[in-house]
Amino acid sequence: MSSSSSMTRMRRRAFIRASYHPGGPIPAAPGDAARVARVLICEPHDDITALLELVVRRLGHEPVAYPGAGAGGGLDRVDAAVIEPGEREGLALAQSLRTRSIPVLFTSIYPAESSVLALEPDAYLVKPFPLYALERALEQALAKQPAAVAVG
Repeated sequence: MSSSSSMTRMRRRAFIRASYHPGGPIPAAPGDAARVARVLICEPHDDITALLELVVRRLGHEPVAYPGAGAGGGLDRVDAAVIEPGEREGLALAQSLRTRSIPVLFTSIYPAESSVLALEPDAYLVKPFPLYALERALEQALAKQPAAVAVG
């Protein structure tokens, strides 16, 4: 056995697949009392949705997939939303969330139109954008929100 094959095997073991699994939770650092936010993701493309969910999980928050128009259930318990405003459904959702003072971040391949900017999104990111831009925008939007108080 050559040294290169044993090194490959060693590297393969060092890679912890579970830490990159999109379905797994990302634990907060010990002593980190930051709250876990529920972030709604409304994106028509599955591959982009998966990437946005990964970014949200990496920040220690819970991504919530948009169930579609008329579903309504669970949308009252979101703390922020990342929305593709190009579809009429996305704009209607953003309007609904903004009336409840929920932070909305838009991600689109198109430059912002005045009708979209009238909704006063917390951020408007033009694709492709670096993932850290979404991370920063989401953290800034959530920092404006008051922390939820658990009633027990």
